[in-house]
Amino acid sequence: MHQLNEHVKKPLIVEEPAWLEVDLDRLGANIVRVRSYLPEGTKMMAVVKAQAYGTGAEMAAKTAVESGVEMLAVARVAEGVHLRRSGITHPILNFGYLADSEIGPALEHDLINTVYSIEIAEKLHRRAKQKNKIAKVHINIDTGMGRTGLLSPDVKRLVTILKELDQLKIEGVYSHFPSADQDDKSFSLSQIEKFLAAVNRLLPQLKEKPLLHMANTAAILGLPESHLDIVRQGISLYGAYGSETLARDIQLESVASLKTRIAYIKQVPAGTPISYGGTFITKKPTTIVTLPLGYADGVSRKLSNSGAVLINGQRCSIVGRVTMDQLMVDAGSRTDLKIGAVATVMGRDGDQEITADDIAGLTGTIAYEVLTSISARVPRVYLKNGKPVKVLRNNLV
Repeated sequence: MHQLNEHVKKPLIVEEPAWLEVDLDRLGANIVRVRSYLPEGTKMMAVVKAQAYGTGAEMAAKTAVESGVEMLAVARVAEGVHLRRSGITHPILNFGYLADSEIGPALEHDLINTVYSIEIAEKLHRRAKQKNKIAKVHINIDTGMGRTGLLSPDVKRLVTILKELDQLKIEGVYSHFPSADQDDKSFSLSQIEKFLAAVNRLLPQLKEKPLLHMANTAAILGLPESHLDIVRQGISLYGAYGSETLARDIQLESVASLKTRIAYIKQVPAGTPISYGGTFITKKPTTIVTLPLGYADGVSRKLSNSGAVLINGQRCSIVGRVTMDQLMVDAGSRTDLKIGAVATVMGRDGDQEITADDIAGLTGTIAYEVLTSISARVPRVYLKNGKPVKVLRNNLV
């Protein structure tokens, strides 16, 4: 039986072919680093939607709370309910769509819901009144994202009916940047102006000053005018930047490491085709290593003949097409390889590292997709002080 690493003691042994290590200390450190960019008094919201960007929402949320964030954010009512059932009592904002059938559970579990239309505001008010509850909400204003959110005419209408919606407690007002990571900040700055103008129309109708927020990771790092009352730390929480244009001087620490084990080693002659379609043919005698994970685990098929993995601190190129459950790498003339040895698909090994941003660059996507694509069949192994404290299998969703 192979152990995960030298720290692993029973029963925290992962026998599966691949696993995702989630370093909770690094997650906490990223919160501290991002907070250093904020003015004193500005609060932080940890975005743990989509299973905390693939790392597992429960453990990420608990670590964020322990690290001092004032709020959590999700994108589904079910995600918020899951956190409540795991014992989290912190304020949780649901950014996303609210179906009629979800209003009851949202109220029951004290979730803060987004008012992105007049219709949602009225539905929440009616159901809250029926249940004799106060519905906590944040109002979403569309200042240029073109997604959900109230446009200027909707804001004016909401102002006229707010007094009638006495079962709503408006705790926040927010908007979203589509391009805060771009060098040209003019559009983002115009959004801030539009947002504050809309807020000024709302404020006279509100009993208390709401939390104002716009800043995502890109705006936290590059647009201080947007910090307002609270910021939303998303991709940077997990140690990725999500954009090539963002400065790396904050020195985030990658939280997630995708690892597997060598399943098979074979020597092949020159002229040997590798994987489906024979898209790679060896040019000389070499060592081909098979690793037991593939695109069903979240390793993009676009890494075929372009990506690499780390084995014993050295890079080995991915050759041939990545398949559903396996991929192959060219280990050349190396003699230090053994069945069961660890290979790192994403993460650090020695002085080498492959980050989610690196993989995104190779596959033509963004780090967000790289992280959230790691499938539920890959166990999550949580580390503290370099040692595993919990393994979560196949019940992420």
